[in-house]
Amino acid sequence: MNLVIENHSFQYEIEKLLRVFFPNTKIAVTKQRNEEPDYVLTALREESGKTVLFVCGAVFGEYAEKQTEANEENRCFDETDEAFLERELAVALFDFLREITGYTPP
Repeated sequence: MNLVIENHSFQYEIEKLLRVFFPNTKIAVTKQRNEEPDYVLTALREESGKTVLFVCGAVFGEYAEKQTEANEENRCFDETDEAFLERELAVALFDFLREITGYTPP
């Protein structure tokens, strides 16, 4: 499985979360999608002055995507921009993986 990281530096955290859902799967982290049929892409994108969290991928032959804006109301007191975006992206990825796999980790 490929994990594609686009426009952020949260590789470690995102990869660890992916391993919760796929503990025995070899995961290759890349900056571009290759021919591997199973992949997950995570990205931060700027659209109309807002930060958009984007997650898409194909798992078990099923494609899905999730896109949401970073919600400032979810920011913890004194949280840095980087920590806030990392947490928001991890939540988006968790929701995406739960939906596409039908599995909710304990």
